[in-house]
Amino acid sequence: MPADGEGVAPAFEEGVDTVAWRTLAWCAVAAFAAYRLPELTRYALWYDEIFSVTLAQSSWPDLLNAAIRDRTNPPLFYALLKVWIGIGGISVAWMRLLPCLMGIAVAFPMTALARHALAGPVGTAPSGTDGSPVLAGAAAALACAASS
Repeated sequence: MPADGEGVAPAFEEGVDTVAWRTLAWCAVAAFAAYRLPELTRYALWYDEIFSVTLAQSSWPDLLNAAIRDRTNPPLFYALLKVWIGIGGISVAWMRLLPCLMGIAVAFPMTALARHALAGPVGTAPSGTDGSPVLAGAAAALACAASS
């Protein structure tokens, strides 16, 4: 990075733009939480949730064997759910709170990716390299993963 700041996009300098992006991140989190949290217990557990809870209640070796064979969710989710249930027990609201909090947490890196992707001219990263489309794609993939 040049010492005089040359090549640094204005969006990465401290100031109004940084405040705007932080405000956007917090607004995204607040909107998601306001929409998602009241709906946690609206419906009974679905098949995939029952499957996840069943795996999470099994022994660690059984959980890992079954999670590796499962092609729906990554094994780490089942392990996290096992620990989560160990902390707070089994209730619909508690079990659904874990993925909800994960979705809320994704809003921050997603806005950082969007900020980076949009900082320079369309199709270019702030440093002048052609990394912006990759970051935009990563932000889109992260958004899809968080909303599933």
